[in-house]
Amino acid sequence: MDETQLPTPTEAQPTPYVPPKPDPAKLRALGEKLAKDFTLYETDRRHAEMRWAQNLRQFLGQYDPGVASQIPADRSRAYPKLTRVKCVSMVSRLMNLLFPTSEKNWGVEPSPVPNLSVDDLNSVLEQLQQDPEADLTDAMVTDAVREFATMRAKGLETEIEDQLTELGGGKMVSYVALCRRVLMSGVLYGMGVLKGPLARTRQQRRWRFNPKTNKVEAVDETILVPHFEFVPIWDYYPDMSAKHLHQMDGQFQRIVMSRAQVRKLADNSEFMGDVIKEYLKTHREGNYKEKQHESELRTMGVNINTGTTNGRKYEILVWD
Repeated sequence: MDETQLPTPTEAQPTPYVPPKPDPAKLRALGEKLAKDFTLYETDRRHAEMRWAQNLRQFLGQYDPGVASQIPADRSRAYPKLTRVKCVSMVSRLMNLLFPTSEKNWGVEPSPVPNLSVDDLNSVLEQLQQDPEADLTDAMVTDAVREFATMRAKGLETEIEDQLTELGGGKMVSYVALCRRVLMSGVLYGMGVLKGPLARTRQQRRWRFNPKTNKVEAVDETILVPHFEFVPIWDYYPDMSAKHLHQMDGQFQRIVMSRAQVRKLADNSEFMGDVIKEYLKTHREGNYKEKQHESELRTMGVNINTGTTNGRKYEILVWD
C-alpha cells in the first residue's frame, strides 16, 4: 500500500468535564445541618435585634414599649426627634468628606517600576527598535515602559469609572449611592453590610476592524462586570460566637422572594432546576413566615422589603 493512501490518524478529542451528580441523601443532610446552624445564628442575634429596634425607635421618635406603657394617658407623648437630625447630619458630613464634588476620591497610577508582561514589554521594545539608527539606552527603555504603563492606567481608570456607575444591586445604583446606604446603616445601627465583590454579565457594544470588509464594525459582546449589593442588617446573620470577622465559621443572608423570582432561578444553570421546580410544585403557597423583628418593624410603621402575609412568598437562605 502506498504511504499516501494510509489513513490519517484522528486526533484524540479532549473529553469534556462532567461534574458528578450530587447524592440526594448527602444534600438533604447538608441542608438539615445548615438549617440547624441558621436557627442557632438567629437565636444568638436576638440581643442585637433588640438594640437595633431601640435605635430605630429613637430615630423615628417613638418611645420603647416599656417606657410608653408607663406614661399616663393624660400626659404628652411628644418625642423630640433630635436623634434623626444628628444621624442625617452625620451621614451628610461623611459623604462630603469621602466623596467631594470637586474631585474624585480615587485614581489609578502605575507603580514607580512598572512590571509589564512579556508580550507588552516586547511590544514596547519593537516600537523603540523601529529606528535602526537609534542607540537604545536603559533610560529610553525605562521611559517607554513608564509611558506605556501610564496609558494602561488611564484606560483602566476610565473602565473602572464606567463600572462604578452601575455597581449596585439594582444595576442602576452608583458607587456613591451604594456607599450612602451602607453609611446610613452604620450610623443608625452601628453596622453596615456590603456584599461583594460578585460578578454579573452585561451586554456591551464595541467596535472592531473587520479584515474581510476592511471596515470598522460595531459588535455586541458579553462581558463580566463587578457587582456589589447592600444588605440590610435585618437580613444578615453572622456567626455571633466569633470575636472577629475572619474567625467566623460562616454567615447567612435571608432573602424573601416571590414565586416568579424563585422560578427564574430554575432557568439558571448554576442552580438545580429540577429540584426547584419540584419544590414549587409541592409548596404552592410558599414557606415564608414573618420573623419577630419584622412584626416589630411593622408596628413602627416601617416599610420593609418583605411581604407581610405568611405563605405568600418564599424564604431563601444563602450560606457563605
